Amino acid sequence: MATAAATTVAVMTAVATIAVAYVLFTWGLERMSAATAATLTLAEPLTATLLGILVLGERGAGVAEQALAFLGARESVADVVGLGDEHAGNAL
Repeated sequence: MATAAATTVAVMTAVATIAVAYVLFTWGLERMSAATAATLTLAEPLTATLLGILVLGERGAGVAEQALAFLGARESVADVVGLGDEHAGNAL
């Protein structure tokens, strides 16, 4: 059974890490274009899924693997076309 002190530490740790993450995320978003922000936002679940599979040895469901392939292809196309480049203008 968790003690009150352990619960408090767990809650404070969770709140602090989430707050720091969102402050840094917002700080970064203010300094980049919308296209770059969209590309990086889509890359985050791709990275998390890959780390889960490669580092933690998790097994993805069929849908997760399809989504991973789709996001990877989308990121590759965005890189080739220059959608994430703020100097590319209107690529589409």
